[in-house]
Order: sequence, then structure tokens, then C-alpha cells
Amino acid sequence: MTEPTTGFGILRTFDILVSSAAAASGPLRDGLFRFDAETGRLLGAFGTGAGIRDPRGIRLSPGGEFIAVNNGNDRILKLDVKTGVLIDALPPFEKLNPGGGKFARDGCYYVGSRTLKSVVAFDLSGKREPSAFALPDSVAFPRGIAISPGNDLYVASGTNPATGESRNTILHFDPWGRPEDSFHVDDEELSPLDLEIGPNGNVFVASEFPFGHPGAITTVREYGYRAGRLLRVFDAGVDALGRRVTRMPRGITFGPDGELYSSGADNVVRYHVADARFDRVVLASPDILIQSIIFIAKA
Repeated sequence: MTEPTTGFGILRTFDILVSSAAAASGPLRDGLFRFDAETGRLLGAFGTGAGIRDPRGIRLSPGGEFIAVNNGNDRILKLDVKTGVLIDALPPFEKLNPGGGKFARDGCYYVGSRTLKSVVAFDLSGKREPSAFALPDSVAFPRGIAISPGNDLYVASGTNPATGESRNTILHFDPWGRPEDSFHVDDEELSPLDLEIGPNGNVFVASEFPFGHPGAITTVREYGYRAGRLLRVFDAGVDALGRRVTRMPRGITFGPDGELYSSGADNVVRYHVADARFDRVVLASPDILIQSIIFIAKA
């Protein structure tokens, strides 16, 4: 492992919070777990007793006061960001089967529904009923979503793990839900998972290609936000034994240091945004199966 590089000093006041799937084979499974952002040291479980079941996406609220959790039992949970105590649990949304979620400028929390092939908007204040935006048939299996500061929606159409059906691309919708036909991703090595809007406005996509293959090429790919042209590929490569450093990349985010973080099976890695260079393994935990990653301030 390389020595810490410049930029890590700011991480001393942050922790990394991850969700780990129920399918993980190690002790860190079926819950949320907190790590020191600078050292990668495990600090313990988070949200114990909050009813977390097979968590998927997690997201810090715009005001930073709570964490939204996409629970595997079709519920959205709200946890106190400092204590992990359950603040509220929304009523179950039948067949939600949630993937990732993002907050938009209208204050709603948008969640990709893999079973319903839609994006569902939840008002976490409880004042409005959930509303669903149906995705076109061109979406084979909705994966991650991203929402730009201008409220444009980007949706990953990936591979259905049950049927193998895939239409590996990214779709772009304007704030009124109309498809942006000028945006077209043509990338034969893409199998998209999580999405994020980068500091430069471009779309960053976690990819595992071919999806589910033991030798899959795992990368983060950057596309121009206007036309969808592939601009750069972030690749951690292989270790000394020829094994992929990253496997099953499910969650990506930008840290408080402005760099790109990618999480999945066994670890979290860091890339320099300026030159797309792999920096280091930030934390390693054998047999964890990370679905999502965020940074939160130390309590």
C-alpha cells in the first residue's frame, strides 16, 4: 500500500459510511459500517437497531442532518447522522426493490426501482405521497441514477442479473422528464452500475464488464454531460498476483477532498480526478460487499 498523499489531511475530520449487502460472506454484512476516512480503520456498525435489512443506496441529506437508507424490504429509512438512531421509516412501497438514490433541488429523494422500472420520488418530510416516473422500454434494468444541479436526470440501464438481458447505456432526461436525444453513450465496454455527477458536471459511472463475470473489467468511466462522449477511464488495474484491485464496483462518490472513490467487494479505492490516476486502497475489509458509500463528519 502506498503512503498517504497530499489531500488526505482534510479527511481527518470525516468518516466513511458504507452499506454492505446481506449476500456478503464476511462478518460485515447486512448493515451499515463506519470507517475512519484517513486510516481506513473500522469504527463499528452504524444504525444498529434501526431495522436495516439488506441495505442498498445511502445518501446524506442536503442539510446534513440525516441519512436516507434504501432498505431491501422496500422501505426508506431516516437515520440520525450523528448517532445512527432511527428517526423515521416510510411506509413500504410495494415492489420498490430499490437501487441507488439521490436528492434533488425540490427536496425529494429519488430512488431507482428495479422491479417497477421507474424512478420514485419520496418526500421524506411526509407531506406528499410518493410519485413514480416510468422509464422507457429501452431501460432493460435500472441501476444507478444521478441528478445534476440543474435537475436533469441520468439513469443507468444495466444487466438484469436474473435473465441476463442488458442494454448497457446511460439515458438523460431534462427536468420535465423528456429524453435528451442529443445525449448518446456508445461504449462497448460499459456495464453501468452507480452514477455520480462530477465537480466538472460530467457523468461518472461505475462499470463491471461483462457484468457478473469473474474476470470482469471494473472501472469508473467519465462521459460528457452534453453528448455522452466517453472522456476518461479510471482503472485501478491488477495487483502483484494479477488479480483485479477492484471487484463488483457498486458505489461511487466524490470525497470532501474532491477526489473520486469507488467501493465494492473487499475494499474502497481512491482516484485522482485531475489525471484519472489510481491512488490507493483507502480501506480493505475481506468479504464485505459494499453497495453504497458516503462521507460523514466525525461525531
